[in-house]
Amino acid sequence: MINIEKINRYSLFLITSFLLIAFSFSSCNTTKYLKEGESLVKGYEIKINVKEKAVKKSDLVPDLKRFVQQKPNTKKLVVIPAEYGYFQSAKDPKKLAKYDGELPTIYNQSLTDKSVQVISQYLNNQKGYYQSTVKATVKIKQKKAFVTYNIELGHRYYVDSVNYFTTDNKLRPILNEIKENCLVKPGDAMDESIFLLEKNRIVNELQNRGYSEFAPNHISIVGDSIESSYFVDVFFEILPPLPDTSHRVYTVGTIKVFTDHYNKQDTTIMKKETIDGITYYAESSDFLVRPRVLNKYISFRPNELISRQSRTKTYRKISNLEPYRFSAIVPKLNPFDSSKIDYEIQLTPYTHRWTADYGMDFFNSTITKSAPSVVGRTLIGLGLIAQMTNRNLLGGGEKLNINAEVSTQLQLKGDPLLRSLNLSLSNNLTIPVFKDPFKFVSLFNTIGIIKDQTYKSIQTDGTSNINLSVSDIDIKELYKIFNINASFGYRFTDDVNRTLSINQMGFNINDYTIHPAFDTLIEKNPFIKQSFEDNLMTGLLFRDLVFYYSGNKNAKGVSYGLIANLEQSGAEVLLVNKLTNVIFGRTDTFALNLAGQEFKFSKFIKLDVDGRINKTFGPKTSFAARINFGIIQPYSNTESAPYLKKLFVGGPNSLRAWIARTLGPGKTVPDEAPSIVPYSQGDIKFEVNAEYRFDLWRPYPSVSLEGAVFTDVGNVWNLGADQNNFTTNFYKDLAIAAGYGLRFDFSFFIIRFDFAYKICKPYTTVEENFYWYNFKKIKDQGIGTIQVGINYPF
Repeated sequence: MINIEKINRYSLFLITSFLLIAFSFSSCNTTKYLKEGESLVKGYEIKINVKEKAVKKSDLVPDLKRFVQQKPNTKKLVVIPAEYGYFQSAKDPKKLAKYDGELPTIYNQSLTDKSVQVISQYLNNQKGYYQSTVKATVKIKQKKAFVTYNIELGHRYYVDSVNYFTTDNKLRPILNEIKENCLVKPGDAMDESIFLLEKNRIVNELQNRGYSEFAPNHISIVGDSIESSYFVDVFFEILPPLPDTSHRVYTVGTIKVFTDHYNKQDTTIMKKETIDGITYYAESSDFLVRPRVLNKYISFRPNELISRQSRTKTYRKISNLEPYRFSAIVPKLNPFDSSKIDYEIQLTPYTHRWTADYGMDFFNSTITKSAPSVVGRTLIGLGLIAQMTNRNLLGGGEKLNINAEVSTQLQLKGDPLLRSLNLSLSNNLTIPVFKDPFKFVSLFNTIGIIKDQTYKSIQTDGTSNINLSVSDIDIKELYKIFNINASFGYRFTDDVNRTLSINQMGFNINDYTIHPAFDTLIEKNPFIKQSFEDNLMTGLLFRDLVFYYSGNKNAKGVSYGLIANLEQSGAEVLLVNKLTNVIFGRTDTFALNLAGQEFKFSKFIKLDVDGRINKTFGPKTSFAARINFGIIQPYSNTESAPYLKKLFVGGPNSLRAWIARTLGPGKTVPDEAPSIVPYSQGDIKFEVNAEYRFDLWRPYPSVSLEGAVFTDVGNVWNLGADQNNFTTNFYKDLAIAAGYGLRFDFSFFIIRFDFAYKICKPYTTVEENFYWYNFKKIKDQGIGTIQVGINYPF
């Protein structure tokens, strides 16, 4: 029989030995491999002397670091110098030929001079520090070079006025019209990046007004300043394409749409249909997607002024149509009118309308002993997943996904062997146009919640979704949950960073069956018992909203993200219930009766906010953190929120030292009896996670082994009147975990193994009368709680 404790001791010994060996490598003096006169760059510093209080060094230094030509090598395994691998490989020509790691950063004076030159050009030409000076000093000690870049910024120059100039009389009124939205304002600091944005804005404005050949090189930016003044008059001058010529205005000529395009088609025998001046062609006996549907996706028409924005919007819409594999918009100069441009929209369909995909999920989990009297449990999980997709269900580009899943858990210790059986079937229909049958979004626009411009974007770019799913969760000898879910909503992405998903209406029917063993366990906790009552969750005008935001990295390598989820149930039913009681003088409470079984209308509101930050230090190291807060509040006659909607912590993406649903609420001692599944949940959740990520090994550019060290803090609490309520002293109930992880990155997905240790728990027991774990107690946890996940936890 395998001795688990012995394995844990060996694992701890191996990890400790590994770190000691790594540390010994770091003490190796890699400078001994250098030739005479060579030195390794071990550090650099940028020192800035400013004359203006408004200038923030903390904002400027990270920007300037980009221009330093020589930077120190990174570390492998946190402590091993990256150049060590190169010097070891250099001993063998065959190994050196295969070496693809970092080359040693050997100090080069010419690269330092180039860094000085580039930094100086950047400050003078792009940031408006026209009087700045940059000098470098180098200190070399024991073949280690340290470079200091000393910068005297001097005064920065500012915009005094902004002027547009052109000799083209047709362009002058357009420039006067668009000038009010100019991105460069008087009083702004001179900054080339803002000038380039304004130049691109002018180009886009003119290209959207028929000037399709207008380009950035047709704009010259000139500055004029008075001597001894730090203010500049800025001129945006529109240059002619050639001397004594003017820019041409183009209109749309013919538009042809080939709905089943392939090379060298014979267009003379194709089926044709014309709508709004646009001709649609099909080689098959019928159109794959109906022309009247495709017509809604084309934002430009014959004889209109050429508009870059309309073409971009059209391409985005047609390229997202599921039936088509490729799409292209091909412009051609009209052979009879040089002021017109004809367009061919070429749509290449997939060979098959139906596709199928299958998969299997396998996992192993262990709930460790929390006390000598508690037996550990090992679970083997197996899941089978099948998916079928129809890319064009109704001939309008509708996508139908049918998903079926079967999963089970086998308990290797204790009875029963088959611990759970989960079955689910879901159907999701995505309609590539915005539908608002109940005018819900229109109402929000009328009362001012959604602005006119956003509403127009939703109408043109939004998609609609219809979902119907059925699931059956059967935890043997404990409980069973049968669920039917239906919803209708829409999804809208206004740019690459923000997405809004709304389910306008929907319902959930939850049928709970409680077995005696579980009923005995929860009978002393009314909140858990009430959350397992049969219920019906409804949203007739609004069900839920999910907002996603993923920001781009700024100059400091920092990006932010946000996921916010707002959900409600029963508000409309409650309003109708109260109005009916007032009208008829009753005190009834609505409920749904199906085949003699009563389902109460569940009434609650739920908010979950997840904020994230990511800081990149280099190509191989980064720091990520998340703060998550959630609350669910039942109201009216609903005393406890439904079990499926309550909040929990633990698992591979949360507090990783605890299995999901084994922690909380508050100071509750978890029940880890071998026959009981985790069920701990709460009405309020607070959680903070942070981890430092770094490369360990990268044998190929697309494959790598990454490492991580992390810390997780959090818990859940109740809102009812008991000792586990959320109070101002909630911080005393926070659980703390820490650990390390290994991540196998295959570019398209990441397999993650995290080893987490309990550092502080919010409860005590007779066997464990403490909150904080000392070193011995952490060591006794062996290799910790193993969590396996796909991709990063946040």
